[in-house]
Amino acid sequence: MKNMLKKTVALVLALALCLSFAGCYSENNTWAAKLGDDTMPIGGYIYYLSTAYNEAAMKISSDTEVLDGEVDGQPAQEWIENRALDYLYGSYYLETKLQELGQELTEDEEAQADSITNSTWAYYQTAFENMGISRDSFHRAYSVYSIQYQKLMKLLYGEGGEMAIPQEELEQFYQESYYPYEYFYVSLSTTDEDGNSVERTDEEKEELKSTLEDYAKQITDGDMTVEEASTEYGEETGENVSYSGTLSTAVENITDTLGTALAELDEESATVTEATSGYYVVYKRSYADGFADITADEDQTTSLIAAMKGDEFEAYVMEQGRSLGVELNQGAIDHVKLSSLIDDSNRNGASSAAESSESSETESSASSESSEVSSEASEVSSQAEE
Repeated sequence: MKNMLKKTVALVLALALCLSFAGCYSENNTWAAKLGDDTMPIGGYIYYLSTAYNEAAMKISSDTEVLDGEVDGQPAQEWIENRALDYLYGSYYLETKLQELGQELTEDEEAQADSITNSTWAYYQTAFENMGISRDSFHRAYSVYSIQYQKLMKLLYGEGGEMAIPQEELEQFYQESYYPYEYFYVSLSTTDEDGNSVERTDEEKEELKSTLEDYAKQITDGDMTVEEASTEYGEETGENVSYSGTLSTAVENITDTLGTALAELDEESATVTEATSGYYVVYKRSYADGFADITADEDQTTSLIAAMKGDEFEAYVMEQGRSLGVELNQGAIDHVKLSSLIDDSNRNGASSAAESSESSETESSASSESSEVSSEASEVSSQAEE
């Protein structure tokens, strides 16, 4: 499930209304679906509905009301309601398929799900409860779903799985979609004796660039590693130097500064590239080494598989879920009014805002969260962004 929590939280923050059925309790309205003895509480469906609404909003222009728009050629409200049911069906498929494979969540995996719920509920309890989503409903609909989703994906696409990806195909995808690299970063400003930040003069900048270019040449020639160059420069100048470690970042997610430099570099060569406030000495590692690092780590391998097969797997889970014969409590589902999730702050689409957000850049480091499916596996390892 892609970014389900992120999408829902954005919606939750805009809600001030309770669902229309909140004041008229009926036992028949407390559950949404059944499969055998397993019952999905209505709060789980509400969570999926809110998630689907926010997904639709991200696909519709900000000058259009979501429910007046279309998603994939379908009226938005119809798409949202169908998408919510797809998530619901998918949750049953995850459970059913894992049982078929003789797999249950381990204690560690259950602890991961509990941690997701605990950390989220501490901040959003009131908002979720106002929507009609209990803690148990959220735990099942998001936290357990996420862990089961990741577990099943590993089982099906991993080595020996029903849909196992040949190693050469996975490696080809890595080579086409990622950059393996290292860098160290030196700021264009320094610190004076009083601890104040001072911008380097043009002459000092030129001298710095020349020094770093010499390091880049030594790295390319194999005379020193990026880490060794970073350490040596820091020791000789007394400056704080940021060394990245070995990285693999999706081409579409890397910053323009680093991406442009890496696109022009041959494997196992280094260059100096200038950013707004500093210089990067960036080294493009060999794809073979980068891929070997990824496949040596189970979580990073899973992230790579998710990047390659994420859309396909999501569609597969939902399709398989529809064929299970899940019994819907249509009366309770119909009682949930989508209009109750909407106020002036979230009435319109958000596609323009999303595009603007995607184009912004910051100079910060971020590490991938391999344990969360909602990370969409956009990074296989740590990434620094300009």
